[in-house]
Amino acid sequence: MSEGVLSRHASMNSSSATSSAEELAQKYQRLFQEYSRIKAQHTVLKKAVVKEQGTNATLQGNVKEKEKEHRKLQEQVDLLKYHNERLTKRIEAVQDKDHKGSSFSLLGGAVKKELEKSAQALEAATVDLQNKIQENEELHKEMSEVNHIYTAHVNGLHQQIADLEKQAEQLKEEVSNEQSETRQRLQSIRQEKTAIEAELRKTKEELTTKSALLDQNEAVLKDSDIRLQGEIDTLRAILFAKIGTLEDEANKNLNHKDIRSKLSAEAQQQLDTIVHQCKEYISGVKNAQPANGLTDTLAHELSISITTFRDELEHLKQQISQAEEQINQLKKEKQDAKKKLEEENGRVTHLQGVVSDLHEKFRQKDELETIRRLEAEISELEAQIKVQEEELTQSRAETEALKTEEHETHDRVDEGIQVDIPTPTAEEEPVKEQNGSSPAEPTTEEDDEDEEAFVYQGVDAPDEEETESALVSPPAAETEDVVKTHLGTDEGSQTLESGATPQQQDIPQPSHIDEDYLSPEEVAAREAQLTSMYETKIKTLNEKFQMADSKAIRFHRTVQSMKEKMDAEVGKRAVLEEEIGRLQAEVFKVQDLLATTESNYKSQLEVMTDFATELQQQITRGQ
Repeated sequence: MSEGVLSRHASMNSSSATSSAEELAQKYQRLFQEYSRIKAQHTVLKKAVVKEQGTNATLQGNVKEKEKEHRKLQEQVDLLKYHNERLTKRIEAVQDKDHKGSSFSLLGGAVKKELEKSAQALEAATVDLQNKIQENEELHKEMSEVNHIYTAHVNGLHQQIADLEKQAEQLKEEVSNEQSETRQRLQSIRQEKTAIEAELRKTKEELTTKSALLDQNEAVLKDSDIRLQGEIDTLRAILFAKIGTLEDEANKNLNHKDIRSKLSAEAQQQLDTIVHQCKEYISGVKNAQPANGLTDTLAHELSISITTFRDELEHLKQQISQAEEQINQLKKEKQDAKKKLEEENGRVTHLQGVVSDLHEKFRQKDELETIRRLEAEISELEAQIKVQEEELTQSRAETEALKTEEHETHDRVDEGIQVDIPTPTAEEEPVKEQNGSSPAEPTTEEDDEDEEAFVYQGVDAPDEEETESALVSPPAAETEDVVKTHLGTDEGSQTLESGATPQQQDIPQPSHIDEDYLSPEEVAAREAQLTSMYETKIKTLNEKFQMADSKAIRFHRTVQSMKEKMDAEVGKRAVLEEEIGRLQAEVFKVQDLLATTESNYKSQLEVMTDFATELQQQITRGQ
């Protein structure tokens, strides 16, 4: 009973799975047809928009050419008006002369000749004037016609432009609607995909359960085969017992280990009882001792056991046949389920391809947005680089100005420092040595240290001249202040003139202070202060230079990386455009095939309808 219920449940599941798979296939086919139709409409609308834009551009060019022609004709009309006015003035002048000549008719033949000439000129002028008037009228007519045609053409173009703008707006709305519809369809397709995957999982679980049932049935069949083999062996033993004696070789084979090993415990017990009964029956028949009716009872029991064994054998045969039928059914169901799985996998792959195409389209839009964003960032970086370059130029100009000021101040200080220092005498030398002041000996170590401290350590090392010019000095105002302070502290000190002897020092001299004189200690201290101050300034300027150069290098690298990214994006975009073109060509091919198949189906339907109408007419005639 349980096996029958399982087979019915499996058949019901297979029928429901087939119906759901067919419905899903129909839905997917309808969705794909709608998608292809919308895609074809989108391409046609795109082509129409591009065509209308081209016609609009050509019409605008025609309008410009007509405007130029109109201007030329206007200029010609103005020229004709000017010539007409000039001719009218000439005619009026000739008429005035004619009136004057008639009033002075008493003059001689010269006047008559002049009158004749003037009359001839007047006639020629009148003829020219009439011709010009006719030409002017014709030109006015042509101008009016051209203006009329031009206005009509311009109005038509404006109307066409308005219509095209309306169509473009409608197309934009349709495109937006189609995009929303495609998104909704994508969502529905994804939901259906999830449902299909769930169904696939269910079918796989059913397959696993059915395979487990198959394994169980095969195990049961093996057990039943073993049991049947044992029962067959017992029946053979019974037959041998009926046919031959107990001492025969066939009866001896009953006690063989191979036969008994194949039998179950119950079968062995039954076989032993049957053999024992057969022995008793045969021995009773041989001895002809039917005492107490034992032989009859044994024969009856043997017949009953044989019939029961036959019934069991038939029952086992029926069970084996049923099990084989169930196995065949399960194999068929397994094959059908595999086919359905393959079909559903194909549909899923097709849907995945459609979804991937749609994802590629949205990714192309995202890539365009990223390209625009990168272009904006590049423009911002270029602006920042320009600002940094301007700051660099300003800082370099400031450094150059500072260098020039340093040179000037250095020159001024050198001019101020050039003082006549007195030569020390023999008595003054030990005192000066004790004080540690040797004005004649230059401080070479300090100069070396200063030279080492003022080396430019920027991005680009300057030349030797620039390093030498880096030895800076304060501006003139600061130097004057320093000199005044030192002079204020040494107001009580008196200087000796150069070349003075000690005898002359004993003689009282008038107190005189040289304003330009500075002691070597003061000069060294002042130079040390100035060098330290300008070293700090130069260090700060070098740091600024290094920062600006590092920023410029960093921005240059970022710009290069962004340009490389832009080139990569452009390459990807070109590849995507090629793929889009290829896919569009494939879509057009598919559309052509669909159109041909539709036309063929329509022709076949028409033929079938004609045939059906003819049959109906024949049936009506026969009736």
